[in-house]
Amino acid sequence: MEALAARHPFSACHTARTKVRKQLPALAALIDFWWQGVQHDLDQAATSPMWKTWARESLLPLVYWEHQVARTRCARRKAKLRQALAAAQVAFGQHAITQRLPPQALEEWQAWASQRVRAFQHTSSGRRRTQRLSVANAAQSSWPA
Repeated sequence: MEALAARHPFSACHTARTKVRKQLPALAALIDFWWQGVQHDLDQAATSPMWKTWARESLLPLVYWEHQVARTRCARRKAKLRQALAAAQVAFGQHAITQRLPPQALEEWQAWASQRVRAFQHTSSGRRRTQRLSVANAAQSSWPA
């Protein structure tokens, strides 16, 4: 984070960077927990490694960027997000699994991905993050090493 701050002159003061730096481990733990949920879902579905890779690297990014574009109001940011969405759409559309899935199965996978993306957004939302980070920090101190 310090290297990023050195390369890009941010107006944020040192105390703000310190605050963010203290929150990063808990936020990373929340993201890891989310990915564990994704992996658990895929394991429970008894999917092959190829399907798991498709879900993680094609389906989830597509649904994530769709969700971000829909939620973003800033025109400049939305334009950048649309570029990411377009790249995700191409990768998703060209994948062999996507091309072979029946429409109903594709809808079911997209519904699953949408639910997982909403869970991620909920986990990382700014309104609730501070509260969850406090809980996560407290929990981390009691986790076994």
